[in-house]
Amino acid sequence: MSDVAGQVSRVIAKEEHAWRPGLREALLNAGGDETISAWSSQQVTSRQLLDVGDERIARMDTVGVDFQVLSVTAPGTQKLSAPATGRSSASRGISTVTLRP
Repeated sequence: MSDVAGQVSRVIAKEEHAWRPGLREALLNAGGDETISAWSSQQVTSRQLLDVGDERIARMDTVGVDFQVLSVTAPGTQKLSAPATGRSSASRGISTVTLRP
């Protein structure tokens, strides 16, 4: 956050992506797609998508981001038939925001 001539400006990163534990495996079991099987299979990418804590906050601080709008990464939960999967992802979001408003 910067203060220029008495005005406060904040940097907000929109559409930052995240996983919840177990979502990738559930998507692979449902048939997956190229984003699941190739891109997110990379160890560093998967770890960064799972992290919504200290490492992500440190990366935000490094580049000067004050807030992130997190979204479940593609393809989200659309391929999954169980409504509980979507609710579980939403619950993780709520607990994340509660811990780090």
